[in-house]
Amino acid sequence: MGNSNDFDAFVQEEQERLRQEDETREASNPLWGANSIATAKTAEAGRGEASKVVTDIISHAGTSDKVSLHHENVLPIDGLHCHVQTCVKHWQEAFQCPREYLVASVLAVASAAIGNSVRVKCGPYSNSVQLWCVLVGRSGLNKSAPVKEILSPLRAVQEEYKHKHKEMRNSTPKGETPPPMRRVLMSDSTPEARAMILRDNPAGVLNFRDELRAFFSDIGRYNKSGEASDLLSIFNNYTIDVARKNAGNVYVTEPFMSMLGGMQPDVLERTFNTDTFMYDGLVQRFLFAYPDNPKVPYPSGKEISNVDRAAWGECVDNMMRLRKLETKAIIRLGDEAATTYRDYCARCVELQNDCSDDYTSAIYSKAEIYVLRLAGVVQCMSNAWDKDYECKYKSGQTLIAGEAMDYAVRCMEYFEATALRVRDKLKGLDTRQQMTSPELLRELCRRFDVKSQSMLAQTLNLSPPYISQVLNGKK
Repeated sequence: MGNSNDFDAFVQEEQERLRQEDETREASNPLWGANSIATAKTAEAGRGEASKVVTDIISHAGTSDKVSLHHENVLPIDGLHCHVQTCVKHWQEAFQCPREYLVASVLAVASAAIGNSVRVKCGPYSNSVQLWCVLVGRSGLNKSAPVKEILSPLRAVQEEYKHKHKEMRNSTPKGETPPPMRRVLMSDSTPEARAMILRDNPAGVLNFRDELRAFFSDIGRYNKSGEASDLLSIFNNYTIDVARKNAGNVYVTEPFMSMLGGMQPDVLERTFNTDTFMYDGLVQRFLFAYPDNPKVPYPSGKEISNVDRAAWGECVDNMMRLRKLETKAIIRLGDEAATTYRDYCARCVELQNDCSDDYTSAIYSKAEIYVLRLAGVVQCMSNAWDKDYECKYKSGQTLIAGEAMDYAVRCMEYFEATALRVRDKLKGLDTRQQMTSPELLRELCRRFDVKSQSMLAQTLNLSPPYISQVLNGKK
């Protein structure tokens, strides 16, 4: 920064970027919240003079508060069915948790409820609606309690399966083996046990672990048995053939396993920074709900209403009825959805061609698949309240609406951003960490090669001695 013009240009560019992101997010989702100081101050200033905004930010932050020039990345809810939106809003009010955890959990549970009963057809490609979701956040952010609430309809179904299996065991003649217990949920398992569960439950399951690190650690432990390769096949619904010691092979056709669980940010690098995850394409197959700078919440004292529980339970139960269809339902893209999808794919292709590394390219490659899956889940959730929705699936009349695809694209843009954030963290390039005011000043001076400390102090309306102390590392 040879003079104040360079600094002013930097500030103006930063404000313009925030303004454009603000307008885009407001247009796509009026419910988004602005938590970062920079975003809030920009909005309050009415897009005022850039230097005044940054000066206000630094003055507000003091010498110890954290400052971030990053715009908040929020997972939208406006494309969900209105009943589901209401549930999410009430859950967030009660649990005071980041909305991303709720939306990602809703999508994962819905995908498991639908299971293997639906295929999203687009040209020569056919996709299941499997979703692999990871809720990233430090301890205390209230990941577990909301997920428990959202999982409750599936847990109720699993309890029913458990009760029926107990009755079958009691009625099975001595010496005969009772049929395996049906499942919609699974957790701890070896690769062999998991393959058997998937074989015995062709409609599909949700693999849920409150903390997913144990699951990922198992992948490394069993990697010599080909578990990583099997997981890649499961993601694509390809047949897997798992060898069991002294018991023959387990052959699973079109396996379906959605995943959901939590992980702390500091564990990400220790878990995913291996060749198996980084370079075999596994980590790029996960959707990370990774809130920007969340705060540990205060208790709200609010309860979950029975009305919300009943509405969400009805939605899940209705989606699970699709499992009773004799053949898999095929849903295709409507004209508007097809146009939106083509535009999104064109953008992903351009980004892949511009990528200098395979890891990042794989993020956008998987995004083209995931946006179809998300659109399928959202459409099925919307259809769950239609009285004749089963008949529509049977007749092949179900189409993905333009609104569902538009929402899926916006969700996927959120997951793209978090995937890049995870990539940067794994590669030691995480730029999302907030800076103190002195750190921010030193970074500005480093980036623009400040020659005049007095001019910088004048521009920011700070005292020259303070600037000197900051740049000499005394603050």
